[in-house]
Formats: sequence, C-alpha cells, structure tokens
Amino acid sequence: MNVQDTITQLQNNTNRVQYENGRETLGTGEINKNSFLTLLLAQLEHQDPMNPVEDAEFIQQQAAFTQIEKLDQLIDATNTSNVLGQASSLVGQNVEVLLDSGQTQTGRVDSVQFGTDGIGIHVGDSVYTMDQVMGIFAPSSGN
Repeated sequence: MNVQDTITQLQNNTNRVQYENGRETLGTGEINKNSFLTLLLAQLEHQDPMNPVEDAEFIQQQAAFTQIEKLDQLIDATNTSNVLGQASSLVGQNVEVLLDSGQTQTGRVDSVQFGTDGIGIHVGDSVYTMDQVMGIFAPSSGN
C-alpha cells in the first residue's frame, strides 16, 4: 500500500465516521441550515487540494444555503402572521382557556398583544397564549 492509498483510506474512514455522526445528529432525515453549513465545511476541509471544488459548484452551494435560510425566514413570518390573524379574530369573542392549574376559565377576549414571548390574548386581567384556548363561543346577546 502506497502513501496515496493510505491517505485515501483515511479520508474514506473519516468521511464514514462523519456521515454516521451526522446521521445520528439529524435523526429525522431533515437538514437545517446548521447541518448544511456543517456539511459544506466538511466538504471544504476534506477536498482534494489537487482538485478543489469548482467555483460554479461552490456558488451553487452558497445559493442553496441562501435559499434554505430565506425559506426558513419566510416560514417563520408566515406562521407568526397566521397565529396573529387567528388571535385577532378572537377579539370580542368569549373563550375558554386552560389555566396552569389544569382548570378552565371563560371570559371575553379584549385585545391581542404581540411581543418577544409570542402572541397573547387578553382575557380580563390575564394574558394567555393561543395554545391555552380550549373553546371559542359567540358573545352573548347581553354583552
């Protein structure tokens, strides 16, 4: 076995170990931006110095990463917008919310707040998350 064969074998073993570690880390089979960066860095670290990654290929990978990042941002913004729209539609409605004690409370939604903790609905003097809403009721005709 010559030196080149030994180097190739070491690279293959390293790649196999990194692949197995990556599979354990990912688990679900989904790739996020951190996984993508890890894979890109591993590729750059283990590329053959005599045959480096082509510029066009590298630019494609950067473009793919940018698309993943922008898509993540779009999904986050869309989810926030959907929850805000749902919460806004509750203003003036009566809701039943689940308290931390496990009991429920019914009251009228007065307003919606949007802050760093997420979206909350004001019922009386308390603020609840949308996850705590157990039921929605039309306001009674006496209100």
